[in-house]
This record gives sequence, structure tokens and C-alpha cells, in this order.
Amino acid sequence: MSSAVHSRKKRIKGISRIVVLMIIAALGFFLFSPGNGSTGQELYAVYFEKYPAPETTAATARWNSFVNNYSRGNYELALSDLDNTESSIHYTWVEFYKGMCYLLLDDPDFHDARYFMNEVRLDFSDYKEQASWYYGLILLAEGRENDARAIFTQISRDKGYNQKKARAILNTKIN
Repeated sequence: MSSAVHSRKKRIKGISRIVVLMIIAALGFFLFSPGNGSTGQELYAVYFEKYPAPETTAATARWNSFVNNYSRGNYELALSDLDNTESSIHYTWVEFYKGMCYLLLDDPDFHDARYFMNEVRLDFSDYKEQASWYYGLILLAEGRENDARAIFTQISRDKGYNQKKARAILNTKIN
């Protein structure tokens, strides 16, 4: 066999390997990219982020203690502070941050968080739009995709809090 033929066969083998690797890479990208199917839990993990502590401090020691504990990641103590917050703090503020604390625990309590976020989103509140966003994420995490889609559709339509992220979720196939 001549060296030219041997060289050509070697080149074809090399090209074949590259083509096979490209096909495998393309399949991997297609199968595992977020736009081609994710679970509600995966979408929750991607889109959930801690809502900032309120910048407003109050003339109450408990509220200020809550802000401090929440900011430092002491969510159990922050919940305790919220349970004992004086009535001078609007109840929807308290409920919104209770919901956030339940989501931020090492083992998130979706049931209690859902309750508080739903209460806030259904009321006239400074946190109504944010509560709707987190309520939708909780529904995703719980596997209630159709209910979550309804919330994200409303957020997108109303141009609410995180509307672009809501649209991204709506454009994602959920397995």
C-alpha cells in the first residue's frame, strides 16, 4: 500500500472521529439545554434568588432585628422576629418576608411560603408583584406547571416584576 493511500485513510479516520464527536456534542447540547425541557424543580433552582432585605428601618426593635437577621442569612431568627413584630409594620410586608424566609431555609418549606406569597399577591401591597413571581416559582417547584404558567402569563402580560424571566419560563418546555 502506498503512503499516499495510507495517508488518505488516516485523514478520513480523523475526519470521521471529528464528525462523530460533533454529532455527540450537538445531541448533548440539544438534549440538555434549558430550552429543550427542564423540570419545575430545575427551573426553580435556576430562577430563584433571594429578595433583598428592606432598606426601610422602623422605629421598632423587632423589625430592625429582623432586617439584620435576614441580611445575615439567619432565617430562623428572622422568622421569630417577624412572628413578634409590632403592628406598626404593614402585615403584607411581614407576610412577604415570612414567605421569603421559608424559601431560604436550608430545607425550604414550600407549603408555608406558598401560603404567605399567595396572601400578599392577592392583596394591595408594595410586594404584590414580587409575591406573584415567587408564588409562580413555588408552584413550579411543587410540580404544578399549569398553575405556574398562568401566574407567569399574568406577570408577562401585566409587565410585572421579573417579566422577562417570566417570559423565558413560558418559552421553556417543562418536563
